[in-house]
Amino acid sequence: MWRTLVIGFLCGAIAVPLFHEGTNFLLFHNYFWLRTTLGVPEGLRPPSAGFSFRFAPPVGLPELLNLLFWGGSWGVLLGFVLWLLRPPVLLAGFLFGALVCTGFGFAPYYGEQGLPIWNVIYVWNWARIALVNGAWGWGAAALMQAAGLGARFRR
Repeated sequence: MWRTLVIGFLCGAIAVPLFHEGTNFLLFHNYFWLRTTLGVPEGLRPPSAGFSFRFAPPVGLPELLNLLFWGGSWGVLLGFVLWLLRPPVLLAGFLFGALVCTGFGFAPYYGEQGLPIWNVIYVWNWARIALVNGAWGWGAAALMQAAGLGARFRR
């Protein structure tokens, strides 16, 4: 159990700069190519390239460190989900990030701002954030499998 906690936290935190911020970076810098080639809508373009060291409330830590902490925390939960339910690891990791992390992270943000969460205007924001969080979940699950938790998932 402690092994799942530690490896889940570390893999979740490591997946933030590699997969979460990496996907954000690629979407930001390749957006115009994606728009002209595939017709990707404007809402899929992130507001920044990621890897932000701007101070984030409420604690005042740099945004990337805040994301590392939350990525590690969600990684612990993902590790336990994979350990208990034994689903297909990579698919479950992607769906966990895309659905669970997006739902818990995105809805309170817009709700606290007093904005209508389920408005059609925000569909592409939901899609972009689900894609970035899904990439994090996929990467975290892949790292957990590579770190040796994969053998325990299959038992």
